[in-house]
Amino acid sequence: MRYILNSDLLYFALLLALILNIIACYRVFRSDYFDKHQKVIQVVLIWILPCIAAIGILLFLSNEEKPKGPPSEFGGGTHDSIGATGDD
Repeated sequence: MRYILNSDLLYFALLLALILNIIACYRVFRSDYFDKHQKVIQVVLIWILPCIAAIGILLFLSNEEKPKGPPSEFGGGTHDSIGATGDD
């Protein structure tokens, strides 16, 4: 009984890794972010390091495809960090 449970778990893990790799490859090929050479390298990495590479590339691509808002101001505006104004 224990052998059957371990076998089922192994098949599930392999199926999950296979599905994740296919999704990651599809997303890489659809992406405009990489050029052709980079896409080939990414797909090779996905299949050599199945789970780690697929999850990493999916996270990277999902972060790159998020719409970016307008840049925000950096710093405190007309006041510097000690409270002085620019009106000297």
